[in-house]
Amino acid sequence: MTDLPIPDAVSILIDAADTITERGKQRDKPSGERSMSRTVAAFNALYGTSLSETQGWQFMVLLKAARAVTGKPRMDDYIDQAAYSALAGESAARSTRSTSGNVRYTVIFPETPDPIDADAAKAAAEAMRQIKNHLDGASNPGRT
Repeated sequence: MTDLPIPDAVSILIDAADTITERGKQRDKPSGERSMSRTVAAFNALYGTSLSETQGWQFMVLLKAARAVTGKPRMDDYIDQAAYSALAGESAARSTRSTSGNVRYTVIFPETPDPIDADAAKAAAEAMRQIKNHLDGASNPGRT
């Protein structure tokens, strides 16, 4: 039996993006499967709580994190954590839209950027570029 290659962060993120897209196809939603708002509304009605959709996705991140520390590591736990984090971010961005339709972000820049942070930012930007290229190719299979 051959060992499988060890996935890197970009491949985990790409797998998470593919999972979100595939679930949308399975649920016949062109924009992707988004059931958390209905799930949270039902939970809130049953238990008298007031969780937000974003908190629902964050709950799922924690569920997968809790599973990841028990037994043998499964990549599915990490792929799902990445997907749920992305969905939480999408939900948070929707909930912070201003009346003009623009998303409001609070960005804090240190007075003297740490070179490690700059490298991490470059790596993250490159990972996002690769994911975008991957998704663009998936939505346009004939494209080279």
